[in-house]
Formats: sequence, structure tokens, C-alpha cells
Amino acid sequence: MMLALSDSTGRVIRAHFTTTPPRIDGWLEDLWFTADSAAQFTQFAPDHGQPASEATTVYLLYDQQNLYAAFRCPVRDRATLRARLTGTNDGIRLFLDTFDDNVSCYAFAVTAAGVEQSYRLTSDGNWVEQWNGIWWSSSRVEPWGFAVEIAVPFKSLRYPPDLTSWGIEFGRYVAARGEKSYWCEHDKTIVKVSKFGRIASIRAPGAGLHLEAYPVGLVRYEYDSAGQVRPAVGLDCAWLPTPTASIQLTTFPDYAEIEADPYQVNLSRYELWLAERRPFFVEAAENFGTGFPQIRLFYSRRIGRRLPDGTEVPILSGLKYTDRIGRFQLGTLAALTGRTSHNAGGDTEPAALYSVVSLRRQVLANSEVGLLYAGKDAERPAWYHGDTLHFAGSRGLRLDGVYRRGDLTAELSAAASQFGDSLDHALTGTSEYSSSNLNAFFRVRQVGPRFDVNGIGFTSWRGQSVSAGAGPVVFSRGPFQNANLTLSADLAREWDYPDNAADRELGLSANGMLMSRTGFNFWGSHRRAYYLDTTAQHRAYDGVNIGGLGYTDNSRMLGIFLFGDYTTRSFNYNRMALAPTGSGQAELTARPGDRLALSLGTEVIAEFAPDGTLDPLRDLTGIVRPHVHYSFTPKMQVNLGAETVRSYDLARDRVDYSCYVTALYSWTVRPRSTFYVALNQRLAGGTNWVEPSGTAAAVKLRYLFVF
Repeated sequence: MMLALSDSTGRVIRAHFTTTPPRIDGWLEDLWFTADSAAQFTQFAPDHGQPASEATTVYLLYDQQNLYAAFRCPVRDRATLRARLTGTNDGIRLFLDTFDDNVSCYAFAVTAAGVEQSYRLTSDGNWVEQWNGIWWSSSRVEPWGFAVEIAVPFKSLRYPPDLTSWGIEFGRYVAARGEKSYWCEHDKTIVKVSKFGRIASIRAPGAGLHLEAYPVGLVRYEYDSAGQVRPAVGLDCAWLPTPTASIQLTTFPDYAEIEADPYQVNLSRYELWLAERRPFFVEAAENFGTGFPQIRLFYSRRIGRRLPDGTEVPILSGLKYTDRIGRFQLGTLAALTGRTSHNAGGDTEPAALYSVVSLRRQVLANSEVGLLYAGKDAERPAWYHGDTLHFAGSRGLRLDGVYRRGDLTAELSAAASQFGDSLDHALTGTSEYSSSNLNAFFRVRQVGPRFDVNGIGFTSWRGQSVSAGAGPVVFSRGPFQNANLTLSADLAREWDYPDNAADRELGLSANGMLMSRTGFNFWGSHRRAYYLDTTAQHRAYDGVNIGGLGYTDNSRMLGIFLFGDYTTRSFNYNRMALAPTGSGQAELTARPGDRLALSLGTEVIAEFAPDGTLDPLRDLTGIVRPHVHYSFTPKMQVNLGAETVRSYDLARDRVDYSCYVTALYSWTVRPRSTFYVALNQRLAGGTNWVEPSGTAAAVKLRYLFVF
């Protein structure tokens, strides 16, 4: 039997075995009341440590196939129950630490209206990973409140078969009060996996044949100058050879239903980081160094990337293997991309093989050490395009350690990179302290001048830096649900700076949430920094940055988000000028009824002239994003959206426009089986539209077969 590592809170619930499985229909049948139960929840917010305002009882059962949980959630004032298909509503959460490692867990969330969400918590609750498993739920609203039933197949979970005690936690959200309550009592700062209670006497089944196949059928229509219809097929497979291991294969994947990246204006000299949305790369991403490491060896958006002319590099196949053996966690990933022709000059992107290997071991109670390798090997090592030499291959290796104890988290990492004939290293260290009275952090890093893993990772800034900050924290005091004030200082030097030159910044920020669930964040800083001018000389400048944002409770019928930011002087690498910059955002969300959500977002970026004047025609970029969401049922919905951008092209001395209209209908027929209809319409008109008009439409069916 594996050694149980949980820091027990004293909360224990026994898993009762049943030969008669409950019906997952929202009715709490008599069978549930023969099971062990959990009750007496404690508030996490707004009144931390106080008993929950509403009584909640959870029942637990299991058989040879599934783990079952039932939540009985009475409501004293039925008029306060929020059970809509949009926005934030009353609901419950179930957390399962199946490895009892105090670090990671599965999470299942269901609202009173039956809207489901599943994800994983890692890093002892500090990081959320997307996860899409096979499970079922049913909710039912009653005059006394609501009930939720959940069935989680053991085959959907990874766990050691000889472990008879898991970590477990139950949660409930009361939208009218913004109240989060849990079965176990947590620190004021965060819900930690290491604070979970326990399931006792659970005997999950051992290994058996479990093969999942996801055939994908797709019909895509594209129109630019001539329309064409392209049918396509793909296949995703998953084999779970043991309760701890998973092998996933994808061939000719097509992500027609994935949202496009929003338009962004980049005024810096560095590449923008984009979020990953593709299911094959999202699932089990925790095994491959995701989160917010200072050294990012693996950036999955490099695989199947979009080229400058808009062409997408095709992914021919991908293979991923993850496993947990005792305290060891293993992950390997390989992906093959095809050769791609692009640009009018007939340039070619070579075929490439991407590979990632990760090995981590848990040490002490819930600390970790890990090793990560990431590499890209192309069919040709380098080529010239014009006068520029391009290297197609790149490799990186990182060793890191994370120490967690109480309110303290510390991390050290060292990495090496190879890019062509260049070898270099990077070193980082971070420590963070977060308690009910004080937040503090300290970070150092040194990224070598030739450290480059951009073939498969993400390297932008290179140099030396040290930053620190600290400030008081308050919880449930006066009008504040929580609030903190932080004074920070940052010193950074890039390798191409002159001797004894460094950026210096001193800042002050305040953020928190009011009892009304209105959130806020205000900041200000003074910076003395250097920039590289048009003559390749480094120049110093002083600038002040001020800004703030605010948002209202997302569970209300009307929501508002506001953001504003202004810098008195900074170097604008988009226009190669030292000048003020500013930006503003506003979004209004309305929910007229239980199924419909409407939103209108606007964004303005102001790039001032060096003398501080602003020409609205040349210096403003405007973006408008309307969106309509309608849910027919918790499993069937339609999204309509648009993005219109008005910008100024300095090189051509003209105003440019672009507009995209998107529509997506999705119907989840059963867990991990979804039917999509997607439309992307690019509008154009006149001589100053960035791209010609075009239409792309797709009908896609992804259906799960389990053997």
C-alpha cells in the first residue's frame, strides 16, 4: 500500500460500496441516505471561518465502475436562488486528490441549472489546468433548494490501485451573497489541496482494457476568390493501460471550433504570449512545465503555428504519454508537422518533429523536483531567406525544485539551451509568502544573451533582474471582503545595455474586492529605463505609469468592466518613438433572462506623438467586440461574435479596417462527444481594408467510442 501523504484536517468520510447504482437524475432517492455524509461547511468568503449561511449535506457511494456524490443544498429564501444558464450562479464543487499527494486534484463543478465544468488544480491549488474528462451529472431545482448528483467513472481518473484513502473536498457557492464554503477549513488566502479531508476505505478497481476512440468528421467550405469544399477526417485515440497511465494519439487534427486569438497591439520589442486552447495540448499540460515559470522551455503554440502570411502549419500526428509511479510523475509528448509552402516568393517551412520529456518527483510533504527536456528537429537544420539565416532546430533542458511549507513557496531553476551553434544558460529563483496579514515576494533571474528555445519554447527578455515587494493584507474588514497594498521595486539590465546601465522601477498597487463583490485594482510606478533608438544607441528616459480597473458582480443581470492605463513616457517600438501611451477598455454585459447573455466590449489604444499631442486619425486604434450567447440547454448553445478593428498603417499612410464575424453552434451529445457548426466571415470593402472578404464554414462531429 502506498504511503498516504495528506496533512489530515480530521475530516473523514467513508466511501460505502453499493451493488445498486443510484440513478443520476437529480432526485435524491432513499439509497443515498444509507451512505456516509459530509456536512457543517465553513465559509471561505466573505466571512472566513464562520459557519456557512446555508446547510449543505453531501453523500458518497461507489461501485466497481463509478464514484457517486449527491449534494443536498437547501435555501432558506427560495427567491435568492440563482439558477440561470448564463453568468455566475449557485452551484457545487467536488475535488478528488486521487494520488493523495497534497499537490494536485480533479475538480468537478455543477450549477443549480446543470451547467458543468471540469478542471484540475495543481501546485497545491495555485494553478488551474483545463481538463475534459468523462463524467455525468444531473441537477434539479426544488421548492426547498436544489440537488446535484454526480457520477465519475474510475476509468476517467488516474490513481494508484492499491491506495485506499484519497484526498477529498466539497464546496458550495451561494451567488446572492458571493459566499464560498467548503467542508474543510482553509487558509484565508487560497483553497489548498493539502488542506483537503479524506475518503476512507475506498477500493477502486484495478487495470482493465480501456480504449477511447474519437473519430472526427469534418466538412469545411472556404471562399476567397473561388469557393471550395474540403472534406476531412481525423482520429484521436486514448489508451489507459493502467489506472495511473494514459497514452493519447492524434492524427490529422482539425481545430475548426477553436476561437481565434483576439487582436492585440504590441508596443514592446518582445513577442506576445498566446493562450493554448487546443484539447490535445491542454489535457495533462501540468506534466510539461506549464503555469508561469520564468523559463518557458515548452510553448505548445509553436506546434502547428500560424505563419506570417496566415498559413497554418499542418499537424500530421501527435503522441502523448503520462504516468504516475509512486512519487514520480512522467510525461512525454511528440508531434510531427508537415512541410508548408507560404509567401508569394514560394518560401517553404520545413517538416519538423517536436519532442518533450518531463520527469518530476514529489519530496517532503508536497514539494517537488523536476527535469524537463524540449526539442525541435527539422528536416533541414538551417536555411537562408534573403540575407537572413534561419535555424529550424532548438533544444532546451531545465532542472527545477519547488519547496512548499505553510504560507511559503520557493522555487529554483537552471536551464541550458542549444540553438544552432549557440549554447547558453538561464538561472531563476523565486519566493512568495502569502498569509492572512502579509504578502511578499522576491525574484531573481539571469537569462544568457544567447539563451534561445524559441523553436519550441518562449524566450523574449534576456538579461539580469531582481524584484521584490511586500504589503499588508486584510480580510473581511469594514467594506472589504479582501484587500492588499503592495510596494514593489524592480532592477533589470538587458545584455545589450551600456555598462552600469539598468532599468529601475518603484511601484505601489492596491487591489481587492468589496463585500458587494465589486473588484478593483489601482497602480502607479516611476521608471527610469533604457531604449534602443533608430541609430542603435541606448538612451535613458524617465516615465510614470498610472492605471486602474474595476468590475462588478458577475452573477447580477448587468455587469461592467472598466480599465484605464497611461504612461507619461515610454519607447514605442511599434512606431520607434519615445512618447506617451495610453489605453482604455470597457465591457458591458447584460443577461435578460435565464438563457441569453449579451456583451459589448470596446478598447482604445493611444500612441501619442513625441511632443505629447494626439492626432485621433493617426494615433488611435479602436476595437469593438459585440457578443451574443444563448443556451438552449446546459449542453447546447450558440455563440455569435464580431471583432472590428480600426488602425492606422504608418508605412502606407492610411487608415485600415478589419472585421470578422463568427458563429458557433455546439451540442454536447454525451461526454466528450460534440457536434459543431462553425462560421467565420471576413468582411471587406473599399481600398483600405486589410484583407479581402472571405468565408470559412465547417461542420464537425467528434464522437467518443469507449471499449
